[in-house]
Amino acid sequence: MEEAFLNILQSQSKENFEAFLSSIFSNSFFKTKIEKEFDIHKNILLFAKEFNITNLAFRNKFKETFGTTPKKWQNIKKLEKAKLLLETTDYNVTQVCQQSGFDNISWFIQAFKKEYEITPKQIKNNKN
Repeated sequence: MEEAFLNILQSQSKENFEAFLSSIFSNSFFKTKIEKEFDIHKNILLFAKEFNITNLAFRNKFKETFGTTPKKWQNIKKLEKAKLLLETTDYNVTQVCQQSGFDNISWFIQAFKKEYEITPKQIKNNKN
């Protein structure tokens, strides 16, 4: 394997191979950092500043890496947390809404029902 890499690095395709390896590392670092440091209570676009890129460049890189927009991804993560809280705690729907990073209870209920085809209250009632 080592010999194959050395041959490639000495060939005319060296630049293409280096760019390929760099993109793998870059995308992996980007994805890992976001998944590891994501906080539902912060705007995901703050990562653009950390990566020292514009919001537009961040959105494009994010969509390329995750296959969705930053806002949709952030909302899915918030809804996943809400569902977990509903299933594992005694928090009421309003408390879950706040703990999951949502500001508007009616929007939260609507988004939750759209994602899971069940209301947060129905999950609470099924748990009991």
